[in-house]
Amino acid sequence: MENLIRFLSGEVPGGFFLYFCIIFILSFFFWYIVRHSPVVNKRKFSIFMFAVLGFVTLTFTVLRLARPPQPDVIYLGILPLENENTSADSLLRNQINKYSGTGWAVAEASSRYSELSSPQHIIFLRPEWLANSHDNDSLGKVSVFDEAHLLDWATLIKLKFLAAGTFKVTADSVQLNILIYEMATRKSIRQISISIPLTSEKEWAEHLSSASITLSKILYQYVDEQLDETTVDKKTFLTPGLVNYSRGKYLLAHKLVDSSLSAFQLALKSDSAGILNWYGMGIAHGELMLRTKDNKTYQFHQYRTEYYLKKAGQIDETFQPSVSALAKYYMFFKPEPRYLDAEIALIGANELYNKDYNVYYVLSYMQKLRWESFGLSSKEEVLQKAIRLNPGGFDSYINLGKSYIELSKPHDSRAKLAMDNYSVAHQLRPIDFEAITGMVLACDYVGMYDRALKLLEFAEKIHPGNADVYYNLGIINYHIGVSFKPKRKKKEEHAQYLIAEAYFKKAIQMKPNHGYAYMYLAKIYAESKNDHGAIEALRMVMKLLDREDKYREEARRKLNEFFPDVEG
Repeated sequence: MENLIRFLSGEVPGGFFLYFCIIFILSFFFWYIVRHSPVVNKRKFSIFMFAVLGFVTLTFTVLRLARPPQPDVIYLGILPLENENTSADSLLRNQINKYSGTGWAVAEASSRYSELSSPQHIIFLRPEWLANSHDNDSLGKVSVFDEAHLLDWATLIKLKFLAAGTFKVTADSVQLNILIYEMATRKSIRQISISIPLTSEKEWAEHLSSASITLSKILYQYVDEQLDETTVDKKTFLTPGLVNYSRGKYLLAHKLVDSSLSAFQLALKSDSAGILNWYGMGIAHGELMLRTKDNKTYQFHQYRTEYYLKKAGQIDETFQPSVSALAKYYMFFKPEPRYLDAEIALIGANELYNKDYNVYYVLSYMQKLRWESFGLSSKEEVLQKAIRLNPGGFDSYINLGKSYIELSKPHDSRAKLAMDNYSVAHQLRPIDFEAITGMVLACDYVGMYDRALKLLEFAEKIHPGNADVYYNLGIINYHIGVSFKPKRKKKEEHAQYLIAEAYFKKAIQMKPNHGYAYMYLAKIYAESKNDHGAIEALRMVMKLLDREDKYREEARRKLNEFFPDVEG
């Protein structure tokens, strides 16, 4: 109903076309009858037709007033500035290391200042969202030193304007060189040079904050808006701990979590009242919590995560990132996720800032009851909302692709939707294994076997030690063999099964407890009338897979076909 109202109100361009078509058809019908019909009472017919035309026009007008067209969403990004210093600057090594987070600080402060006063249709993508979209692999990483790739990436995530550039640390200052790109022309339209003197850490933070506001004002000019400085909470970034906080965020973005924690500790030591420093400590402990395998260490980081993020909320209850982060980590707490606490935190985060994609990404892990609190009814809708708020959300594309695959059948529209989402994820991170295997699975569902094999050949070069590469190669070749069955091409079918069998055996050689590979071996042996091989493979499936696994249940049924008295 919502989509229909949007269509009829003219918010969707087709609504205008439908309205004019109806008016044209009714007008033509009116003219034709009045002109050519000798039996119609033209006066009564005219009154009736004017009433109909008036009703159609009134309906459209009411819908138009109730749902006026919304402006197109404009996405802007401020990419963390890159360090321009080289190894030749060894005399400045300590200075360079200390101010290594300058580029991150400019991006974070500018995006924070900008988002607080941005209209509903303007979304500033936070620097951590941008950094997470492309990651740090050699093929996916974006850089101002590779302008073509940078602009391709910015176009892929639907940015209209992008601020990117470099900084250089000297003996007495940090020199910022920022370029603003317009994606419509794929050209740099402005260059900004700013010098920040290296005096005290507090003064450095003040100068950096001033530079960030300058950048925000310039970006607002390009979207025909004006930065409302009354909404800018300058005190957040005026902490003397900003030098170490920004270095911690820079290290965290590069997966150097232990080093980032040390930087945040120094920041907190220099300013125990700074909200950023408590927030930084919380997210560092949260990331360490996710990475540790030891239960005792996990519990330590779990407690610290909650403590530091709650402390940040006590210092400033309007600082939305700390509330959003708290909701995220609640979902990973042990012995089980704290769903109610996470939902309350999500609602609070959304009320503070309703354009944070993390709110909907975390919400997608919850049940339908929680979705309804946000006016959504399905996991797909939740993830679509997350992508609308952050078109560079790699994990959102991956999870939406998974969701469509789980709902789809081979060759249906949902399989195509899964492929579309996996394709964006793969373009963002070309060597990410999950993105590659997701694309392979989608290709398998739509019957694009040649493309799937090419992807897996690429994966084999990058991930040669991963057994799932060979397991997926086995699946694709097995399904190619199955596709020959209706064509009665026995020879070709058998040849593909032999190829698939070799790949499944290699996967098992690399990962002996690969129950799914055994399942497919059982299918191949059953096709070739090798009952002994099929039975042995099925018994391995029963031994390796959990009782709740659907493939184990399938193996039990197949064993019963061989031995009706066998119990699973």
